[in-house]
Amino acid sequence: MENGIASETSHPLTQPPTEDERRRIRDHLENLLTDPLFNNSKRLPAFLRYVVTEALEGHAEAQIKERTLGIVVFGRSADYDTNADPVVRMTAGEVRKKLAQYYYAHHNSEVQIEVPLGSYMPRFRCSRPETPPIPAVIAVISPPPFQPFSEEPEAIITPLAEPSSSWKYWPLALLLVEVLVGVIAWRIAVRQTSVDRFWTSLTDSSKQVLIVLPALSRAPQPVPQTVPLYHFEAASVAIEDAQVATRISNELKLRKFNSHLVLATAASLSDLRSNPFVLIGAMDNVWTMRLSQTLPFAFERSEDRRYGRIVDRKNPSIFWSEDFSIPNAQIPQDYGIIARFTDPTTEQPSVLIAGISAEGTLAAGEAVTTPRYLDMLLKAAGHPSGGFEAVIETKVIDGRSGPPNIVAMRTW
Repeated sequence: MENGIASETSHPLTQPPTEDERRRIRDHLENLLTDPLFNNSKRLPAFLRYVVTEALEGHAEAQIKERTLGIVVFGRSADYDTNADPVVRMTAGEVRKKLAQYYYAHHNSEVQIEVPLGSYMPRFRCSRPETPPIPAVIAVISPPPFQPFSEEPEAIITPLAEPSSSWKYWPLALLLVEVLVGVIAWRIAVRQTSVDRFWTSLTDSSKQVLIVLPALSRAPQPVPQTVPLYHFEAASVAIEDAQVATRISNELKLRKFNSHLVLATAASLSDLRSNPFVLIGAMDNVWTMRLSQTLPFAFERSEDRRYGRIVDRKNPSIFWSEDFSIPNAQIPQDYGIIARFTDPTTEQPSVLIAGISAEGTLAAGEAVTTPRYLDMLLKAAGHPSGGFEAVIETKVIDGRSGPPNIVAMRTW
């Protein structure tokens, strides 16, 4: 709290929302659907309004299934073939992209709506006042009750310097306070998740984290298009990279760390020497291509730019490659790198999250923002805070990445 004003932080709702939170989410939804990202479509608002309303009314995830959405929202027959008519999956994918774009532009929104991959049940984040600090507790121990002298006369021995009864118990009181403080600190440490430990090892509250995004390569000839999907300082950013950047920015914000997004083409060496940084994307990120050359596994691109691969620098015969001539929706798998290291050129703590293609970047981003995947990653690394580099694989179905799987690991 500063100047008597309680600061607020966005928290994921792990319990059913309160009535006030339901009201705020509904108001936010209606405001969100007026944005040009949504109001130029009929399918997207219908889908999002239905799943949010069902979730707020307490319906279980089992009731928000693809067939139900197809029938109720899109008017399909009860026996329609979901494989032949993927309208629900396609709409959900578009909604996820539009939400990522919206919250990238409105990253200070007090309410956020997410539709996680693999589910149609939305999740919500709402800002809440910070919990006030717990006041120190001082144990007060009263002296023993007064015992009257017996009527029998007895010898009275007066000690030379006996401390007063109230001071006898202060050492015990201080010990109890120390124990209490220790228990509180231990419980706070235990409550930290793997995501907490991963991101707090990157920086401290006095520093700003740079999130370095690649700019899309321009086509040599103008490509006609409708409303551009994204604008970033007059350059384009891939929606998948923006999604990963949004997730990381949210994780840092939850832990009260500042973050600043910058294009790789605009980031200077001086910038990277002044702040911890996160590199997103590979082939179009000049800083990823430069700094990964010092790591055990590095990205490479063929001279004709058709192939990309991750190569083991100690044993170049070991590599994982991707053919860029194959459309993303048809590739069977993708590969990516997750690394935590201190680059010798910048001397700053840094994290690399990148795939050969977009699906690998999405899977790597999911791995560092999901506790169960990050638990497995840190367990494989063997230590919670040291340097490591992992190569991950993700299966791709219909252009969507699956869970990340570790295929190679180096630690130091």
